[in-house]
Amino acid sequence: MWIRLVAAVVFVLGASACGPESDVPEWLRNLPTPVPAATGAPVPVTPVSNPLPLDRFVANPCSALGKDELAQLSIVDDPLGPIDTDSHSADGPSCSWFRFTSASVLAFLPGPATVNLRSLAHLVDLHRRQPELYTRWTETSIDGLPVIISIPGDLPERSCNASIGVADDTMLVVNYELESEKPVPHWENDPCGAAAKAAELIIRNLR
Repeated sequence: MWIRLVAAVVFVLGASACGPESDVPEWLRNLPTPVPAATGAPVPVTPVSNPLPLDRFVANPCSALGKDELAQLSIVDDPLGPIDTDSHSADGPSCSWFRFTSASVLAFLPGPATVNLRSLAHLVDLHRRQPELYTRWTETSIDGLPVIISIPGDLPERSCNASIGVADDTMLVVNYELESEKPVPHWENDPCGAAAKAAELIIRNLR
């Protein structure tokens, strides 16, 4: 599990195949349709006017999303087993929630190994200097916090980041990746929409 988490963090910061609807398992087809994230106009990355408290995330990263929230992201217990979680804090608090039959979410605070890429200001500066590193870059906001939706070029296919400016010197990175080779309801063609939704749910829980 930890090897998988480390690999995911490296992919996220280092910078589809679809079947017919009938291939979607019934337990996924019956999930309620989630409401898209309420994104707003871009806001300055500094100063962050209403920082997000992180004590809960630092103490227990996997408490940031519950089963109800994960269901909105098409990550649910299924006939093949329950939701898997993996948490570690060796290089910053992190949690990964995943089902190989659907999708995964990874949320983490960049740690000492990424000292030059720990805030949204750092990320913006990197994009300004090397825009070719990204295949998508959208500046927006969620709940008044600055958020950047991005796809670094080395990110796995069908994957997207939502990086949240939780304080002037800190960002919380949320990655969503479609794991299954079969269709995943609601987010099949929109991993960035799912990443934004995951970010919104985490912000709501940590407030």
